[in-house]
Amino acid sequence: MKGTECPTPPLRWLVDRPIWENQWPLPHDKLVALRELVQEQLDQGHLEPSTSPWNTLVFCIKKKSGKWRLLQDLRKINAVMEGMGTLQAGMPSPTMLPADWPVLIVDLKVCFFTIPLHPDDRPKFAFTVPTINNAEPAQRYQWRVLPQGMRNSPMLCQWYVARALSGVCKQFPDAHVYHYMDDILVAMPTQEELLRLQPQLLNALHSHGLQVAPEKVQQQPPWKYLGVKILERTIRHQEVQFVQSVKTLNDAQKLVGVITWLRPYLGLTTAQLSPLFELLKGDTDLKSPRELTPEARKVLQEVQQAVSACQVYRIEPSVDVTVFITTPDLHPTGIIGQWNDDWTDPLHVLEWVFLPHQPYKTATALIELIARLIIKCRQRCLQLMGADPSKIILPVQREEFDWSYANNVSLQSALEGFSGQITYHLPSHKLLQVAKNTQFSLRPKSSQEPVQGPTVFTDGLGKTGKAIVTRQDGSEWQVLEGHEDGSAQLVELKAAVMAFEKFSQEPFSLITDSAYVADIAQQLSCSVLKEVSNPALFDLLKALWCAIQARVHPYYVLHVRSHTDLPGFVAEGEKASDVIAHWRQAFAVLGIPSAVKTDNGPAYASQQVRLFLQSWGVSHKFGIPHSLTGQAIVERNHGTLKRVLQKQKRGMQGETPNSRLAKALYTINHLVVPQNSNNPVILNHHLSLQASDGEQQPRAKILGHAGYLQSVSDLTCDHRGRIQLTGKVEAVINLKATKWMNPRVITLMIPPQTFLPITPCPITTVPDKDSLSGFLGRCSSPLTNLMKFLWTCSNSSISFYTGDSRAGSSTPDEERTMDVVYLDFSEPFDVVCCNILKGNLRKFELVE
Repeated sequence: MKGTECPTPPLRWLVDRPIWENQWPLPHDKLVALRELVQEQLDQGHLEPSTSPWNTLVFCIKKKSGKWRLLQDLRKINAVMEGMGTLQAGMPSPTMLPADWPVLIVDLKVCFFTIPLHPDDRPKFAFTVPTINNAEPAQRYQWRVLPQGMRNSPMLCQWYVARALSGVCKQFPDAHVYHYMDDILVAMPTQEELLRLQPQLLNALHSHGLQVAPEKVQQQPPWKYLGVKILERTIRHQEVQFVQSVKTLNDAQKLVGVITWLRPYLGLTTAQLSPLFELLKGDTDLKSPRELTPEARKVLQEVQQAVSACQVYRIEPSVDVTVFITTPDLHPTGIIGQWNDDWTDPLHVLEWVFLPHQPYKTATALIELIARLIIKCRQRCLQLMGADPSKIILPVQREEFDWSYANNVSLQSALEGFSGQITYHLPSHKLLQVAKNTQFSLRPKSSQEPVQGPTVFTDGLGKTGKAIVTRQDGSEWQVLEGHEDGSAQLVELKAAVMAFEKFSQEPFSLITDSAYVADIAQQLSCSVLKEVSNPALFDLLKALWCAIQARVHPYYVLHVRSHTDLPGFVAEGEKASDVIAHWRQAFAVLGIPSAVKTDNGPAYASQQVRLFLQSWGVSHKFGIPHSLTGQAIVERNHGTLKRVLQKQKRGMQGETPNSRLAKALYTINHLVVPQNSNNPVILNHHLSLQASDGEQQPRAKILGHAGYLQSVSDLTCDHRGRIQLTGKVEAVINLKATKWMNPRVITLMIPPQTFLPITPCPITTVPDKDSLSGFLGRCSSPLTNLMKFLWTCSNSSISFYTGDSRAGSSTPDEERTMDVVYLDFSEPFDVVCCNILKGNLRKFELVE
């Protein structure tokens, strides 16, 4: 077997103990076929005799063609093998091939069986060929090449072929080389350059033992590659025959999966494919019955026609890439393409981009869906080209966009860091005409203040199903009654629908005691409605959505808590004392932060909160409204917390707001694993703290001239026992030193950033209790802090000097500039500092 001179990396195993499975007996015909297949692989050098202590089952399966296939059950081997991940997140897109470049496609023959397995790993893939009636000892073999069914075989195949191609890529840097498993595509600017590259490519593959199938080397168009047909300028999908009979959910999933794979080339909108998506609803059992509806069969015919007629284009390097955002049937759709008025077809589509069929929220603002689509299109451009598109064209007016960008965090996040051009008028083209004819507004019709018009009250009673809409007309109250069977929520929603239908031609203010109705009535303005599983609820939601979308006049919705005198959950926890209480709990779990960022609400901007954070040495920053890198981060986390609180509503009924908040925070911090991480958020937080600083250090305050407090610094101890200032923690400006900063408190005077030697001496310069009492009054337990430090000093008989024996008794001189450092006892966390100081002293045998 060739290629053994280039071994693959060894596999990593989770166990050392061998795995042995006794081989099952096989029927005579399968046993004969198995021996023939084994002998064939032995002759080709893919197998070798084995005496390995590992063994797994082997079978023979007859294919439809009548040929036999060898199958080894490697599930138990895969379970004790460490995965290597994947080297390619997906298939390369041929649309990135420059137009008119000639192409060469090479298909490798039996790729796995030409790639050697590391010699140390071969015994793990041994198997046994049984005998009938144990007439003779069984023959045992092990693989010398990548086994079929081994979890890391695809990754090792990608790695090995990429290694074989690396020399060619270096020799021809202008070539576009696409490699996916055993399919290799090469494109060059001219046919002459491609012909010069071809023998180098084939030699590189042969030198690594990779076999090329001559009949599958393609040099002329149309080139067939990964299911598509590539022409000089366009790309079409190869013909696909869809199943016309769907009997189970599994059949429907396979059908929709194939169509979803084709969509980037076909441009079929979400609304067009909706009848097929409907097949996936209902019973989740894979064997549950399904049947194609007449609407689904019609859509399937349209998809079949689109496969034959639709095409995308190869990229033109001289033309900028543009993202076109369209909204057919209020389902945002993206086009990554190029526009040139000189072309016969000015719009060259490179790829279609779609959002999921259903949004994850019941009512999602249209601008939020557009923002998600922009993010998806930008990410796809980064995958395809390694760069953002040059332009994004939105189907909105400039005024609508400016208002949405100023008021919507999702849109701000979607455009963060985008340096290209944003325009607001889609050009005239048949693929964009549907979107241009779809009229919509991004500004909500709901008002934030009461409007001029009637004030309408709604109410509902779940027990009787009666829905009431009433308003005062002069001295009389007009009442409109309706009926809805179901829960109180449905009845309240019915009343709201009646109100919107009754007052559809004028502004009005709606007063309701249902928080759900008040919330959904505001969300449905300029939103896309998701279909819910409850038919009665969806019918009411759709009726309300249609009534709101048809409105021209604004409306105002107010929620009143008529059923209770207690403040609601939103009104609780807004005082400064509540903020401080929550931060104390957070500090106990997360540690003391160096800084916190909040909005500028009254509680956060209060004097009480400012003094609290100062006492803990925490810097306080306020987010800038609508800032992409500032307040948007805070608001996104607010939104995450609100969504978790909303999801737990039913399971936390009767619980206090603190309990609900605690459970939501536990879910976010302990049960959510973010992207690009294998650990939950809380574990990453503590690991980062350990990595950045192994232990908390004592702190010192530095006085400038004239007794002004200049800064606060960290203290560390070096290997010689010297204390060193390690940089400023915070700067303090114009804070006058108070009277308790007297000479007996000052323990040493130094120039900035110098070493402080620790010298054993009498305890005369250590501050006594009377000297410290003046500034320990703010500490929770000043006597405890003082006694701990005095105990430390008395047991070590130490003081701090700079070499000047008068340092301990000197006072700040207002006439000259100097820095004075003293140990800081004024903050509660100095209990920790004292313990750290004792630990450092103990390291250098200054205390017992």
